Amino acid sequence: MKQIVKFMYQKRPILEKLLRTEGDAAAGEFWQEYGRTDSADRTPSGLDLAVTSKVVFWLYRYGKDAIVDFMKKSRLNRNKPTENYWELTVETALESAIEYFPATIFNLPKEEKERLANWIAWKKEIANKKR
Repeated sequence: MKQIVKFMYQKRPILEKLLRTEGDAAAGEFWQEYGRTDSADRTPSGLDLAVTSKVVFWLYRYGKDAIVDFMKKSRLNRNKPTENYWELTVETALESAIEYFPATIFNLPKEEKERLANWIAWKKEIANKKR
């Protein structure tokens, strides 16, 4: 996982800055980097979900628990409203990635949609496994 995190930081240095900066101090740069519109949820929780979605893109293969631990160790882990805040945030990010990432990125033809349905089921199973 260390190699992927290092690569992630090289490819998207804004993620490293956010995850190593206290609270949401680099939030403005994050929104500018990722081209968010004015309608984006710019609350601290909205930032957490947006950052978690980017982290999930890189670390999904390590499973939900590893991503939760990673986010808890980041500097974004300030006072949270519930004990399971990061579990819920990571779960939401994983569900979005599983549902939208393949179809959005790869613009699948009609005959591939059946394969996508199987792939989505497999990704959900992998995401819930402990590693």
